[in-house]
Amino acid sequence: MTTKRLLALLATSAALVGCGATQSDQTVMASAQDALRADPGCGLQVTREGSTFEVKPGGGDDTAALQCVLDAASAAGRHVTVQLAAGTFVTAPLHAIDFRGALRGAGKGKTVLLNPDTPVYVTPVFQPNEPSAKNIWPGMLVFLRGDFTVSDLTVRVRGATPTQGWEVFGMVLPYYAFGIDVEANGGEAHASFERVAVIGDAITGDPMGIGVNIVNGIFFEGLIGYPTVPPPPTSGSFRVHDCEIRNVASGTPTFNLKHARVRIEGNTFDTAFDASEAGDSTDLDFAFVNNRVTAAYSAYTPFDLCLGAPAGCGLTNSRVLIAENRIRAPMGIDLNNGPFQDVRCRIVENDITYDMFAVHLGPATNHCLVETAGAVLDEGTGNRVVRP
Repeated sequence: MTTKRLLALLATSAALVGCGATQSDQTVMASAQDALRADPGCGLQVTREGSTFEVKPGGGDDTAALQCVLDAASAAGRHVTVQLAAGTFVTAPLHAIDFRGALRGAGKGKTVLLNPDTPVYVTPVFQPNEPSAKNIWPGMLVFLRGDFTVSDLTVRVRGATPTQGWEVFGMVLPYYAFGIDVEANGGEAHASFERVAVIGDAITGDPMGIGVNIVNGIFFEGLIGYPTVPPPPTSGSFRVHDCEIRNVASGTPTFNLKHARVRIEGNTFDTAFDASEAGDSTDLDFAFVNNRVTAAYSAYTPFDLCLGAPAGCGLTNSRVLIAENRIRAPMGIDLNNGPFQDVRCRIVENDITYDMFAVHLGPATNHCLVETAGAVLDEGTGNRVVRP
């Protein structure tokens, strides 16, 4: 419908409101309303009303429609809502750049983003620059910068080969996917996830020994640029609340952050390695609170790659709180990797079932407070262990 035709319809409908509309007139008015709502550029399964895009499953491959909506919403440059209807959306990897607003489903388990039956194409050698139609990251959802909330949906990755084979920084990762990835590349991102499930499959005969088909559940990081140059850190905020993360290698890893606030609260984890990680970050305010964790290794593990400036190295000038969690893991909480410089660490009121240690404080830790009845391996300096 041309702009001229739409304006004519709107003028006609406005006139009809004042003089009483016949059934035929009402059809014209409805046509004008439909023209306002429709977004033909994204297909018939997409409508738009004001600042809200509504998307219904198309019954086939929904990638083009979903990517079109995310592009349009990001281009708006203001707060918009993408509302996904109940049902299953079959999709290859999606990306959103500078998205501001909300991506909502009809409920966890009711709205499902599902990978196709056959392995999806991703860029064979991972390119650490912006995701695009020509640079396809292996994440089901990839966000670059932005200020947004994702809620009330499930990301479901099925099968032993969700992607075609790909390589990252010289390491071949055949057939694995990421769940959701938030990246800001020296910029700022504010991301909140509420009532979201990221669920993969356990796989046998895994050549990498990971044992699941998703590497990271929901990832907050600064990565773009590596390994050509050390990547600039990401700042902002990251909240994961009331989410469910199952059959992934690492649940909510964070990496290369600066001036960032992270809250991992009230979630359920069933992971092949750990529930959460924090690596190479400066001025990080990190809280892991009131989660239910079953992990093959640990609920929380810091790490350091020490890529060089401007990226961080270990944890510096940061605050870590791990409290009120229920944990079942061989090494309940493992703070064995460093360095730790000017890090205030509190590990209190956790219920930990373990095989080796409830808490491991590695040689780089210092001045951490641990309150637990379980076994503690303290190799650090000036740490304090309190028995309840």
